Parts: sequence; structure tokens; C-alpha cells
Amino acid sequence: MSLASKLGAAARRAVTENVALKLIALIGSIGLFVIVRGTEDAQTVVPVEVVALLPPPSTQRMLTNEIPDEIRVTLRGSRAVLNSVRRDGMPPIQMDLRDAAEPFYYFDQDELELPAGTAVVQLAPAAVPLTWVDRAERRLPVSPQMAGDLAPGHLRVGTTVEPASVTVRGAASEVNRLESIATQPVDLTGLGSGRHERQVALVALPDHVAYVDAVSVLVAVTIEEEEATRRLRDVEVAVIGSAGVTVRPETVNVRLQGPRARIDDLHPRRVIPFVDVSELDLSAGAQPLQLQFRPVPDGMTVVAEPSEVLVVPAR
Repeated sequence: MSLASKLGAAARRAVTENVALKLIALIGSIGLFVIVRGTEDAQTVVPVEVVALLPPPSTQRMLTNEIPDEIRVTLRGSRAVLNSVRRDGMPPIQMDLRDAAEPFYYFDQDELELPAGTAVVQLAPAAVPLTWVDRAERRLPVSPQMAGDLAPGHLRVGTTVEPASVTVRGAASEVNRLESIATQPVDLTGLGSGRHERQVALVALPDHVAYVDAVSVLVAVTIEEEEATRRLRDVEVAVIGSAGVTVRPETVNVRLQGPRARIDDLHPRRVIPFVDVSELDLSAGAQPLQLQFRPVPDGMTVVAEPSEVLVVPAR
């Protein structure tokens, strides 16, 4: 048998003989590798939620800096345990800030619920700076802000706010600086006569100050047509009921008052002062008579100056 044949036969026997034993040996080796690998020390970083216990309102102190939502804990331990921690997470850690005096808070690893077989390598951050200030609370009036132009010839005659004041609470230095609370602008563009209501948000407050009872108010705006006065001079007085009389004076001045748009649109020829002498006893001689006017648009008043004339029968 040649050397090549002998080597080939030996290779086949190495592969085919005692296959079961060889498989058992292979599986055992893999298992041993997994066990050894799982018990090896390793490190991992786990995020841990932070829960802050703040001081009660009775202390009149408040914290103005941000508190981290979580810290990052570096753990050392067996790979198998660390894999479990990464999968399941760790319970939150509490920051007890009820003392309201300390300038720093230091995280204590003893407060962490650590799985057996693990140790803390690092906490990040390890400490948090604390900024404490006095707290104040005040009730302040609400000042509504307006924007936009009303319909032509209209005026805003009244504004109410409900509630008329709101309570704010926060850093005393900021709260005590406030005198009133403004609203977001109320858009009056094109509004005409009537009562108009809008639910309007309040403006944003300074940092470290918050609304206690409301973040919006109901603003009611009352709008009326703008009043105007117009004067017409030397308007001729008309006589109804007889052609045999004259009036003194023959012309009067007229004062019109009412909504500006209607006043401006009214043609002077529609304003006619007159006296009705149809039931007047002309034999009694000259007599004073109150002036009357043809009807004018609703909402307008008209006054003659003078308000009466002397009716004189013809001779």
C-alpha cells in the first residue's frame, strides 16, 4: 500500500471511528466554554431612573436647577448577571431633597439595589449642584391685550375678564417683580357692534414661576358704533297746511347726532325742518310753533337751533 493510501485510511478512521464519543467531547467543550465565559468578570453601564423627593410647600423654599432624569451606573460582575441586569434594569434611586439647604446632593451607591455578585465601579454624575431660593405666591390682575382694527365707525366701549386675577407661584425674586399678567393678543379685526367673547391664553411666565389656578381667561369685548355730531347751517323751514303764513326765522341751524357711519351717509336734503299750521287759528295772529322733522334713520337724533319759529299770518 502506498504512503498516500495509508494516510487516507488513517484520516477516514479519525473521522468515522468513535463518532459518538467525539460528539460528547465536543458538546462538553462548548458547555465548559460557556460556563467559563459566563463566570468571567465584565463591566457594563446601566441607566437608573432618579426620583426626587422635594421639600414640602411649608418650607417656602424651591429648587431652581434641573434634576437629572437618570444616572449611569457602571457595574462589574459576571457576564451572565450583567446580561440579566441589562435586560431587566434596576430599581429607581431616590434623591432626598427635603432638607432644602444643602448645596450639593451626592449619590450613594448603598442606596442602589444591586444584584448579587455585582459591584459599582462608577456613578455618573456622582453629585448634583443644588440652587435653592425663597418661594412666593401672589394674586395678580389680568391685563387683556388687543390687536387689529375694528370695523369702520366702531369703538370698543367695554372689556371684562373672567377671572379678573390669577395666582402665580415660584421664585420670590421673579414673582415680586410682576405687577400684572398679560393675555395673548385678542384679535378685534373687523368686529362690529355687540358683545364678543374669546377664550385667551395667558402669556408665558418667567423661568421658575408657574400659574396655580388658570392658564387662560375669558375676555369679553363690547363694541358700539362710534357716535358723531354733524351741524347743518341755514336749513330752510317748510310750512305745511297753509300758504298764507310766513315763519320767522325762515332758516335754522340743525344738529344731527348718532352713529358716525349713518351721519356721514345722510344727505343734507333729507333733513327738513317744518311746521304744520293746518290746525292753527290764524286769526289769533302770530304764534310760536315747535319745529318738526321728517323721519331720520334709526339711532339718530336731530335738534333745531332754535327749536321753534314764529308763525305770522299774511295780511
